[in-house]
Amino acid sequence: MNIQKNKIAIERLTALWALNECGLGGFMHAFSSPFTGIVVGGISILLISLIARHSKNVWPTLLKALSIVLLVKLSVSPHSPITAYFAISFQTFFGMVLYSLFSINHYTIVFLGAVTFLESALQKLLTLTIIYGQSLWDAMDVYTNWVSAKLSFLPFAISSKTLIIMYVGFYGLAGIIVGFLIVRVIKLMQSIETSYLGANLTNIIKTESQTRLGKYSKRLVLFWGIMLLIIILPLFAFRFNTSRLASLIITIL
Repeated sequence: MNIQKNKIAIERLTALWALNECGLGGFMHAFSSPFTGIVVGGISILLISLIARHSKNVWPTLLKALSIVLLVKLSVSPHSPITAYFAISFQTFFGMVLYSLFSINHYTIVFLGAVTFLESALQKLLTLTIIYGQSLWDAMDVYTNWVSAKLSFLPFAISSKTLIIMYVGFYGLAGIIVGFLIVRVIKLMQSIETSYLGANLTNIIKTESQTRLGKYSKRLVLFWGIMLLIIILPLFAFRFNTSRLASLIITIL
C-alpha cells in the first residue's frame, strides 16, 4: 500500500511539475520576465526533491518524470527558449547525482538550489560559448547586453561589470534562500503526513484505486484525445506570426 501511495504521489507531482513549466513558465517567458529562473526554477527544485523523496530509485523515476515534463512543455509552450529545456535538464540531473550520493537533506537541497540558480543566471553565457562556439569576450558582450535588457527597469545607471555581478549574485543568494524554504516546506509536509493523513490516506488510496480501475479504458481514450489537441493546436497556431498577446492567449488555452 505504501508503494501505491508513493506512485500516486509521484504521478501528481509530475503533473504539477509539467503545469509549472508549461503554464507558469510559458506565461513568464511570454512577458520576458527577468526572474523566470527564480520563480519557475524554485518550484521545479521543490517538485524534483519531492519526487525523489517518494521514489525508491531516484534515477529512473526522475528520468521518467523529466521526459514527461519536456514533452508536455514542447507541446504546450513551443515559444519557450531552448535554454529553458537546458535549465530543467540540468536541475534534474544535478538533483539525481546529489540525492543518489548524499540522500535528501537540507544540505543537498540548499546546495542544489544555489548551483542550479547560478546555472540559470549564467546559462546564456554558457550557451553562447559551448553550443554556439563564440569566443569568451564576444559572449561576454552579448551577455552584458542581455543582462542590461533584463534589468532595464532599474532607475539608475550601473556599469556593465557591476550589473553582471549584481545579477549573478542575486541569483546565487536567491538559490540559497529558496533551498531553505524548500527544506521548511518538506518538513511541514512530513509533519502533516504523520499527524493528520496517516489513517485517512490508506482509505483514500484504496477507494481511488478501485475507481480508477473501472474507468481506466475511457480515461485512456479521453487522455490521448486531449493530448493530440494540445500537441496539434499550439504547433499549428505558432506557424503564423502572432503578437505577444495572441501567443499568451494560446498558451493559457
